[in-house]
Amino acid sequence: MHALSHKYSKYLEVLGCEDRVKILELLSVREMCVQEIQSHFYASQATVSYHLGLLKEVGFLKTVKTGKFIYYSLDNVNIKSYLKGFVKDFSLCLTKA
Repeated sequence: MHALSHKYSKYLEVLGCEDRVKILELLSVREMCVQEIQSHFYASQATVSYHLGLLKEVGFLKTVKTGKFIYYSLDNVNIKSYLKGFVKDFSLCLTKA
C-alpha cells in the first residue's frame, strides 16, 4: 500500500486545502487571472499565487499568457486522469483487504 500512498499523497495534500478546492470551483466556471481569483478571497495576491502554483505543479491547471496577465484554467484531461487512476487503484486496494 506504500506505493499507492506515495503515488497520490501530493495530490491529496494539494486537495486538502479548502482554498485550493475553492479555486478549482471558480476555475470550473471560466478561466481567470490571479487578480480575479483573489477578489473571492481574504488573502494576498502572493497567497493566491502560491495556491495556484501548487495546483499547477500537480497538473490540475494550465496557463495562457495574454499581455501582462496569466490566465489560469482547469486542465480537465489531467484531473480526469488522476481521478480515474485514484478510484481504480483505491478500489483494487479495497478488494485485496
